[in-house]
Amino acid sequence: MTLENLKKANELYKQINQKKEFIKAFEYPALNTIIAYDLSDGSETQRVFSLSDEPDLSDIIRDYISNQIERLEKRLEEL
Repeated sequence: MTLENLKKANELYKQINQKKEFIKAFEYPALNTIIAYDLSDGSETQRVFSLSDEPDLSDIIRDYISNQIERLEKRLEEL
């Protein structure tokens, strides 16, 4: 493996680990929320949405990140 390939592999490995950490945190119910800020009326209104109330959206997010992990792992194997 060349030095350039080793650098690419390290970067892919970091990306994979970040996405795995995201999935781990995403599964923790207390953190499974979206915080949105409404600035339209000149004041900052914070709204919190629980993804446990939206199982389809949770599945879409989880599947998207899992697919990214699979693609990155495949690229890593190809190196």
